[in-house]
Amino acid sequence: FNSNGNIRIIIQDSNNKYVLGGSFISYDGQKRTRMIRLNQDGSIDNTFNFTISIYTIGSIYSIIEDTNGKYVVGGNVSHGTSSEGKLIRLNQDGSIDNTFNVGTTSITLRFSNIEKIIQDSNGKYVVGGLFTIYNGEAYNSIIRLNQDGSIDDTFKIGTGFIGNGVVYSIIQDSNGKYVIGGKFTSYNGSTYNGLIRLNQDGSIDNTFTIGTGFNINSSTTVKVVMEDGGRYLVGGSFTRYNGQKYYRIIRLNQDGSIDKTFNVGTGFNNNI
Repeated sequence: FNSNGNIRIIIQDSNNKYVLGGSFISYDGQKRTRMIRLNQDGSIDNTFNFTISIYTIGSIYSIIEDTNGKYVVGGNVSHGTSSEGKLIRLNQDGSIDNTFNVGTTSITLRFSNIEKIIQDSNGKYVVGGLFTIYNGEAYNSIIRLNQDGSIDDTFKIGTGFIGNGVVYSIIQDSNGKYVIGGKFTSYNGSTYNGLIRLNQDGSIDNTFTIGTGFNINSSTTVKVVMEDGGRYLVGGSFTRYNGQKYYRIIRLNQDGSIDKTFNVGTGFNNNI
């Protein structure tokens, strides 16, 4: 990859090929702008022809392969001075899937970005990041979309994550609920520091109790994954959770309490 470019996301798709996204513009001396697909031996898969080059600045942060074998891609990428292209769906050959219509004004703010995309158990896309508008409607940092790119208005977030709240991580747990991590201090008017669990309709799941949550500042990141046993493993740049010292990694039980059988000692000395 070119020396100025970063790799921000790698997935292995259903054909066991590697799809990579980031801010790079070349690979092994060949021009590849922001996205590439590699064979198992590391060679370029030339059947993935992402040559439209709409992404001239910025970076790709999130890629998923959906249940139809298409790639849903997001980031802070733009074309020139425009902000188009921050959310896009591609066919297996790298061409744009025009059946996915995000409208002409979707996530148009110049400094907005998409950090995370998942496809949930109902086939819908939950999209998080730092944004305030989708296709002309106010949505603060999280939204759920139907398969055609339209807004799923059964997912009601109210004011969402206001005040430059950033969603970095979304998972759907074994109960179908969404666990969301990021740099935020409130959701729909309620105080939640860095972590929250939402019901399928977008309401707060009050059975998930985090107390004062994580210590959040301008550079805090919080990301979460779920273990097979149903517990949540959380990493980032935090140093406290609910008033207790936890250095950048912690494991939580299903109710949000600390799993003290996961003994991290003094934790990490720098960010996860």
